[in-house]
Amino acid sequence: MKINKIIGLTTIAFVVFFSSCKLIDKLTKFDVNYSTNYTIPASLVPGILGDIFTPDITTNSEQIFTNNNTKADLLEQVNLKSLQLTITSPSGKIFDFLKSASVFVSADGLPEVKIAYIDNIDDSVGNSISLNATGVELKEYLKKSKIKIRVANTTDKIVSENVTIKIDAIFFVDAKILGV
Repeated sequence: MKINKIIGLTTIAFVVFFSSCKLIDKLTKFDVNYSTNYTIPASLVPGILGDIFTPDITTNSEQIFTNNNTKADLLEQVNLKSLQLTITSPSGKIFDFLKSASVFVSADGLPEVKIAYIDNIDDSVGNSISLNATGVELKEYLKKSKIKIRVANTTDKIVSENVTIKIDAIFFVDAKILGV
């Protein structure tokens, strides 16, 4: 009878321990959202690759990490989860002029890397498109105070008016909670 109690208590202890580990593991994973805008200028010639730089994006990484009970040196992994482009101006404009787009990120002391792309954009796609993430590790970039975004667009039609596009990026972060 005593052995059954010991086995039962040991089993309960293991279940509680492993459940706690899974809960802590979930707490160490969170998303970080960044948005910025860029403008494709009117009269961009079709078939030409046009590079457009966005204003620097302040990462607020220290505050974000603190809010999630971690800090920069405890990051294990950071990857782009999703990136969406949405036309904000002019109203009613769709991506029928865009053939392809690639998005790159850079930061002080780090090389520029391609984080997302889309090729062969269909003319009926609408005013919002989701890009394919490259899966590149971005841990060192989100540790920086600012990141720079460059968008390389190839058009397949003449752009007759400036087109403002919003970039919405979601980064997946996996970190340790204050050393746990």
